[in-house]
Amino acid sequence: MNRHEADHFICNCCPCCCQTMPILIKGGIRVVDPSRYRAEINAERCTGCGTCHERCYFGAIAWENGEGSVSRVEAPKCMGCGLCRVTCPEEAD
Repeated sequence: MNRHEADHFICNCCPCCCQTMPILIKGGIRVVDPSRYRAEINAERCTGCGTCHERCYFGAIAWENGEGSVSRVEAPKCMGCGLCRVTCPEEAD
């Protein structure tokens, strides 16, 4: 598991095959620890396209001022998977 005490688990953050993601996403129960990566959004580069919203399985990306505005990261929800980063066309994450 991805726990501080045991580092033998690699997560690809795929909700279709992961057994722990539904527990985390729907139940809000932290059964795994987040990675050391933390998403941050560069407000100057963000165009509000919403790609990061679609890719974030954890619901950690929110709109700053309504849909289509600059995005922001809700840090407590971010698991550090990096899916927002690799899909951002503006490299704002």
